[in-house]
Amino acid sequence: MLAVNWFRNSFQSWNEFRIQAQNLVRFGDIKGCDEVKDEMREVLEAIRNPARYSRLNARPPRGVLLEGLPGTGKTLLAKAVAGEAGLPFIAVTGSDFSSQYAGVGTNKVRRLFAKARRLGRCVVFIDEIDTIGRRRSGDSSSLAMDSESTLNQLLVEMDGFADADKNLVRTAGGQEGGLGGFVSHLRRPFRRKKAVSGILVLAGTNRAYLLDQALLRSGRFDRTVHIDLPDVNGRRALFSHYLTSIPVDPMLVLTQSASSSSSSASPPLDMTGEKGGASVTSPSIKSPPHMTRKQARQLAAQRQRVLNDVMDAARTVMAEQLADLTVGFSGADASNLCNQAALYAASHGAASVSMDDFNAALDRHLGGLERSRSIADVDRHRTAVHEAGHAVVAWFSARMDPPIKVSIVWRGEALGYTQFRTLERTGQTIEDIFDTIKSALGGRAAEQIMFGTPSGGAVSDLEKVTAMAYEAIGRLGFNKDLGLLAVAGNSKHRLSEETCAMYDSEARGLVTRAYDAALALIKAKEKAVRVLVAELEEKNVIYEADLQRILGPRHADALAIEAAYSPEGRRIVPAQEKKQTGV
Repeated sequence: MLAVNWFRNSFQSWNEFRIQAQNLVRFGDIKGCDEVKDEMREVLEAIRNPARYSRLNARPPRGVLLEGLPGTGKTLLAKAVAGEAGLPFIAVTGSDFSSQYAGVGTNKVRRLFAKARRLGRCVVFIDEIDTIGRRRSGDSSSLAMDSESTLNQLLVEMDGFADADKNLVRTAGGQEGGLGGFVSHLRRPFRRKKAVSGILVLAGTNRAYLLDQALLRSGRFDRTVHIDLPDVNGRRALFSHYLTSIPVDPMLVLTQSASSSSSSASPPLDMTGEKGGASVTSPSIKSPPHMTRKQARQLAAQRQRVLNDVMDAARTVMAEQLADLTVGFSGADASNLCNQAALYAASHGAASVSMDDFNAALDRHLGGLERSRSIADVDRHRTAVHEAGHAVVAWFSARMDPPIKVSIVWRGEALGYTQFRTLERTGQTIEDIFDTIKSALGGRAAEQIMFGTPSGGAVSDLEKVTAMAYEAIGRLGFNKDLGLLAVAGNSKHRLSEETCAMYDSEARGLVTRAYDAALALIKAKEKAVRVLVAELEEKNVIYEADLQRILGPRHADALAIEAAYSPEGRRIVPAQEKKQTGV
């Protein structure tokens, strides 16, 4: 019986945690988080060259906690670390240690690290570690006690690397996997042994605040690396990477290619194709009437080079446009958007993916599924007035992000929406907040002017406005009477009735002033609002070029003109520099 139990436990330990011996993921495959890759390169260098650090009596990190929102690439980054180091990779999740039987999680933690020590130098990645690393509550229930026992075992295993690695041993030679690997696993206790070291524990979570403090102390997880959402540079790199494998519509740059090639000595481009871009013929170089095989091969190679250049230029333009439209997207969101656009293009039989396909995929992502239910003409007209009010107020507000798309297509719970080109700034002034509130109230103001009474369609706008007003007054200190007190959401200090009344009054006053300004602006631009409403009812969707044509240029002090964003320099270009450089 003892032999049977030993054989069963050995087989379970061998087959329980799969090892990826060769990992093909590298840092070059990760886009949009350069500073995180630089941080992990330091950890990787300590693994590759331990002697360099041991000379200075420096201890390499034993554990790194990767914290970030879902889809930011925590698992991919862990694979890249193992791939760059050339080490075996063991990936588990926190739920793998959960069981209905007491003690199973503790034994699994013990077997995981025993297997890692037998491998010697390896990378262990525990995804969603908050499942087993949750802060201990002191509850006396059996479930809580078993969870705390699993956490305690994890703490012991991670804290014992330095001393245990000097004494723990592994079998020389042998590979994990296959029947030979299992036999080698059974024979390990009888083989000659040697000491090993070099286990790196990586863990991923999007709720680091739930983790026990004992797990986060130095000696266990020495570093916490926060993976943020990519900025405009990161999104541009992400879309450039994902668009590489997608045949995009060359019509984005075909006109520029034709004009440049007509003035040069190279043969002209053939730009024939079907209307609408569904089946556009690739740009080709016209063939001479008589040519040899060698000339034919050269011509084919030249055609391919021209096509590749046009496609690369189209991908670059498309990546720049998508990066501006997808503020707040993670790497997973960018990948899904490219896939959805390709699905849309394939569904109507297109030979390439166009920007219209990406717009359809983006609308689906932001607004939800398009509703097929009919809507009364009067309600559709009111929706057009509401969205036109948002667009007009935002267009003529100096500190508001410029609107780039207005739609009255019913998607999800929204009868329409206005999309803005968000300039990713790190701070806001009271003028910025005031114009944002004014723009959010522009739809209700337009209904008030056009119909004499507003509807209840502005409920989400009012919720947003209320939150922004209380944030500005009670947390950001943008009020003289209340002073520099952060009273919003502050439960440590009890507020007097007088302070609460002042808090409510000042927030209400800020919203009232913004609404009055929106009403005045709608009255001054009533003719433009009516033209915009008519075009919306005709086209359902209008874009920035239509707004420019109907409303004219934005004010000279408008945010998009005064402070044009420069992705290359990660900064805001001043107006005088913009005039000199032509940005």
